[in-house]
Amino acid sequence: MRNTVALVLAGGVNVGYSVLTHNRAKSALPFFGHFRLVDFVLTNLSRSGVNNVGVMIQYLPGSLIDHIGIGRAWDFDSTNRRIKLMPPFVGMGRTDWYRGSADAIYRNMDFIQNNQAHDVLVVCADHVYCMDYRPMLNLHRERGADVTIMTTPRPQGTDPRHYGYVTVGDRGRVVDFVEKPSQPPEHDVVSTGVYLFRADLLCDRLYDMQRMSSDHHLPTVVVEPIVREGRAFACPFEDDWHYLPDIESYVAFHQRLLRGESTISPDHDSVLTDLRDRDLGSRPAPYFGPLSEVEDSLVSPGCVVEGKVVRSVLSPGVHVAPKAVVRDSILFHDCFVGQGARLEGVVSDKDVRFDSFCRVGAPLPDPANVRAGQLTVVGKSARIMQGVVIEVGREVPIRQVVTREWDWNMPGSIARL
Repeated sequence: MRNTVALVLAGGVNVGYSVLTHNRAKSALPFFGHFRLVDFVLTNLSRSGVNNVGVMIQYLPGSLIDHIGIGRAWDFDSTNRRIKLMPPFVGMGRTDWYRGSADAIYRNMDFIQNNQAHDVLVVCADHVYCMDYRPMLNLHRERGADVTIMTTPRPQGTDPRHYGYVTVGDRGRVVDFVEKPSQPPEHDVVSTGVYLFRADLLCDRLYDMQRMSSDHHLPTVVVEPIVREGRAFACPFEDDWHYLPDIESYVAFHQRLLRGESTISPDHDSVLTDLRDRDLGSRPAPYFGPLSEVEDSLVSPGCVVEGKVVRSVLSPGVHVAPKAVVRDSILFHDCFVGQGARLEGVVSDKDVRFDSFCRVGAPLPDPANVRAGQLTVVGKSARIMQGVVIEVGREVPIRQVVTREWDWNMPGSIARL
């Protein structure tokens, strides 16, 4: 991978995660305890021997910048290895935001050229999979490909309109590619958003885009033309790969992980993460009280469980008090669930306090197949006061204090104690 650079697309706006992405990029979301979504692709790149990685960030980058830092957790701070964070910048005649994935790469082409790259690997920061990219690079070079597209069967139960479709002919040659068509084709071979380009051709296409196109979306202005005019090949990926466009798919995939129905396991796959955040690396083992009950759940270091936890994920530092019930929920770092409280179908951001005997959410009819409106989402540092009942499908704003007098028709106002 010496002559290969990687560009990580990590900055798009995401509206499918409610208040969880009001103060962070989607790729910085906590995942399965103490990991984050971006950890998967960074681990893949590190273990594949990619030495030069650029991360293009735009939307609410603070949390992602803090998490990645200089890349120490993934060994990108060593000699001849580096990771570079690439936010939009002010230049001669340019003061606007990135206008799309292709525009983001175009405005950072010096990273490709200064590293004298022969090939450019483009990946997305919010996809969940474990992969060594080296066999894909070998296949790319053996075939003399202009672009190689990593493909996979479309995950069952997902919206077919969310994907780009790849039609593959003899010897893996891509004969057609269309990004998110309004009428998907009959086959289910889709792009994973992992592209390996010949560097000089990619740069030429991006120059053409700036001169001729108002579209700045990489699959449509670069990949589709190369498929029509050049040498494009598919590289099938046979292991689990997941695209999580919204909070419902996020919760459903956590349920798959809890039931052992996915080949992905962050612990067994040794996914790397930054353990300095909130002192994750020095948290004690979880404590289980004498009357605690835990079923089919993940309990992270630093947790205290004295109540009942069923089919749920507790990130580090969560405290579940006696007689409290947490069911089919995901609680981020350092949440507190008071005595007798009941949480069902809840996704809660960090530092939320659920006071005694409050009731939040409702049972999920099918935790593995979550539908819109079935989850209750709580923003960071909110507080649900004693005895408050929050109906299913509600959204609690960040830092909001919710009392029995809280008016749900006035979002953003401050409830009084």
